[in-house]
Amino acid sequence: MSSFFNAFFWMKRYFLLFAAISLTLISCHTPSYTFDRTSSRYFKFQEGKYLLNTIKAPEVVRLDMREQVFDKFGKANVTSLQEAPVNLYPSEIPINPDQEIIQQLKETAGNFDFIINVIAEKESDDVSSMKIGNMDPSDRNIVHVAFEIIDLNNQASVYFARVRSELSDKDDNKDFSFAVDANTMLRKSLKKILKRIEKND
Repeated sequence: MSSFFNAFFWMKRYFLLFAAISLTLISCHTPSYTFDRTSSRYFKFQEGKYLLNTIKAPEVVRLDMREQVFDKFGKANVTSLQEAPVNLYPSEIPINPDQEIIQQLKETAGNFDFIINVIAEKESDDVSSMKIGNMDPSDRNIVHVAFEIIDLNNQASVYFARVRSELSDKDDNKDFSFAVDANTMLRKSLKKILKRIEKND
């Protein structure tokens, strides 16, 4: 008799687990990630000293994004501007800077060979990670992440990538659903960009 109850107990647990997984898959909204057509296909890591400019991003993700860059390049190869003995000018570097700006950066970057510039922005931030009640058709998360490596010795941009990520659901009819919040979308966008960098560990 006890074996019957044990079997019934485990069957019930498996059923509840299966139901929970099914509910998660059915009620899950996933964002799209699209590379800008001008993005580089890949970048092969070059030896040298990399200076990570202050990441222009919401405060809540800035440190996480900095760690992502450190993990990819190796802390021995990259130094954040906050820890470097230089006063970089201009401190806010536009994407695709012209020759005059690159020359100014070279003159103020000390003995660094490359500058890494990251700009992450939220265009729209309407949906949290858990949504109770139907999503409004106009609700959406839209984020943009741009990443650039500037070669100071050759005074040229050697790697550029920009990702646009969007989450929306015009046909949502669920009372409860899982989604991806805008901050997570920023982190994942940068992760997709960094995957295009080839580095021999």
